[in-house]
Amino acid sequence: MLRLKSKKEVLQEYESRYPELDNYFMNELSKEYDRYAELLKDCETKEEAYKIFSKEIKENEKRYRDNAMLNGLEASLDVQFMEILAQYGLIKFFKDNILDE
Repeated sequence: MLRLKSKKEVLQEYESRYPELDNYFMNELSKEYDRYAELLKDCETKEEAYKIFSKEIKENEKRYRDNAMLNGLEASLDVQFMEILAQYGLIKFFKDNILDE
């Protein structure tokens, strides 16, 4: 069975990279850990876990494409792009750091 690092380990890793983060962000990051732990709970292999992360990335990209088409020229895509990019960074962080070797 696939093993996950503890929430404490993962959050400490993120905090070590970005020590200026406030409690609100760390609480949100904690919720993301819980969400990924739930998504990964039935995975037996890293390959199964990577498929879940790949799906998360595709859904994130789709959100950007959908928003870009809906808002057209009336809205700034810069804010949407930055939100999508930030979410992509979180997905990649969890992909790289939640699985226990």
